[in-house]
Amino acid sequence: MNKGLGDTIAHITKVTGIEGIVKRFSKATGIDCGCDRRREMLNKLFPKQRKPPQCMTRDQYELWTVFREEQKGNKVNPAQQQLIAQLHHELFDHKFIKPCSCRPRQWAEWISDIDMIYATYKSKSSASSKEPEQPAVDSEG
Repeated sequence: MNKGLGDTIAHITKVTGIEGIVKRFSKATGIDCGCDRRREMLNKLFPKQRKPPQCMTRDQYELWTVFREEQKGNKVNPAQQQLIAQLHHELFDHKFIKPCSCRPRQWAEWISDIDMIYATYKSKSSASSKEPEQPAVDSEG
């Protein structure tokens, strides 16, 4: 999971091949590149900031209720993936992306994120729909 700028730079150096060159150089010379320390320091200085989630609308709540009732096991079909990606985009205010189906951990994380907002909505709506308790009436009085 990307924790900040250090992880982002590490990913870029890996996909561009720089990481491999640095590791071979370090192994040949016996000099530690300091990549891990630098990565941790940059992650602490520049952590990945996640925007606070939006509140779920009634329509989103109903869509997610249907999803939860229909979802079997840990597999999601393409239509469900579309719903998950769309809701996560709307609730967490990020660019719309649809992760690769080969990334089940990403899908599970997004489902968990949406479930947290869903549970909050559900608890608030059930609390507000309860009738206020009537005060006890003293029959003797």
